[in-house]
Amino acid sequence: ALIFYEACFRKDGLKGKKSAKYAFYVAILLIYGAIRHFILLNVKGTLTASGSLPLLDRFCLVPSIILTYIKLLLFPKGLHMERSDFLFERPHYFFDHRVILALSVLTAIAVFVWLMRKRRREALFGFGWFILLLIPVLNIVPINAFIAEHWLYLPSVGFFLLCSSALIGLFRFNSIKLCIASFIIVILAMLCALTIRQNYIWRNPVSFYKYTLKFSPLSTRLRTNLGVEYFNLGLYKDAEREYREALAAEPTGTNAVNDYLNLGAALYWQGKKKESIEAYNNAIKLKPDSPLGYWFMANTLYLDNQTKKAIGLYKKAAELMPSNASYW
Repeated sequence: ALIFYEACFRKDGLKGKKSAKYAFYVAILLIYGAIRHFILLNVKGTLTASGSLPLLDRFCLVPSIILTYIKLLLFPKGLHMERSDFLFERPHYFFDHRVILALSVLTAIAVFVWLMRKRRREALFGFGWFILLLIPVLNIVPINAFIAEHWLYLPSVGFFLLCSSALIGLFRFNSIKLCIASFIIVILAMLCALTIRQNYIWRNPVSFYKYTLKFSPLSTRLRTNLGVEYFNLGLYKDAEREYREALAAEPTGTNAVNDYLNLGAALYWQGKKKESIEAYNNAIKLKPDSPLGYWFMANTLYLDNQTKKAIGLYKKAAELMPSNASYW
């Protein structure tokens, strides 16, 4: 981004004696890239949204993802944090109409900005900044989601620079100055109202998850998180419902083991001890090498005065993970 800034605004571009300093910037990028590849990408248990997709398929998604981000910036309606549905609705090949549409829109913007580059260098810089700072989160290198609204914070600086440059250009025409000013005031008022509304949605975790579920009703992560919040509030029946919904949608998925464990706890506190043990058994069947199922079941049996059985399960948990003091 720093190099691109100088390319846009330095009189001699990237030429001249001072250009040697860019080697240091490139060196920093290469060092970071090496650390990222050899250390961070090899962390055990790291979840990626597109790790199973080949590189060509991930490239196919890039135009649609960028266009989605532009739509979110232009029309910030229905904002939410769970956009995993994109995985199921994504285009699967380059000649998909969504890919062609996205590429056409991005090409038109790029051509317009390039033609305006001499008169409006800040527009070129804004568009370049937007694309450059999106590249790390476009899943070219697999990361934990396809789309996330918080990844727009830094790229949006460039996007709004481009928009403001266009508006300033329109201010040259006296006949529409009043219309443009009125338009800006209306937009700002609408954005203020949306911000207040969004803060209201975030007022507590339960309202936040319930709102987000309207957009991603199949999200097991949201169901699980909402169940945890209900459990913490002592609403065990509601918690049970959410865990069962999550398991119905994804009985053997990433969150399934935790859902069975949480379900077992919710059932126990409703006095359904037999069903609780059954839920823990399901968690153990799904992941027999995990100590958590044995530990949860041991706690339940211990509270039910079945001490000998509990001790056997505690020992099993400690064998599987001897470094965990809780199991001992």
